Amino acid sequence: MKSRIWRKVLLIVAILTLVVIMVVSLCGFQEQPYPPTLCEALLLIGTAVFIQTAAGAFIAALVEYWPAWEGLPPKWKRPIIFGFCLAVPLVSLVVRVALCGSVLNEDTVYLAAAAGAFAFAGSQFAHIYKLPSG
Repeated sequence: MKSRIWRKVLLIVAILTLVVIMVVSLCGFQEQPYPPTLCEALLLIGTAVFIQTAAGAFIAALVEYWPAWEGLPPKWKRPIIFGFCLAVPLVSLVVRVALCGSVLNEDTVYLAAAAGAFAFAGSQFAHIYKLPSG
């Protein structure tokens, strides 16, 4: 029972962290302290920091609401997280092109995919080495 409460607390903390990072980043993103436009928010969503934060919230939600997640081997978890990390900036790019008139070319797709790949790599560096237990 305590583990379910702890998971809910972690999920709430992850979501709040996501919101705080987005608000702080958007406020520093502009020269004038006014609310950001949708296009500026979509630009921020394509950054590696936001993707990592969103991936953390995504994993927390998976752990909380899909009990089988914990039992999955890493060979299944990593592709799911990698797909999520790629999907966030690419969907943001497509929405930015549709709503804001941004340019869709090889460079913008490459930069969005690279942001997702770097966010995934950053999330996996902690698991490369097994630390000694004593």
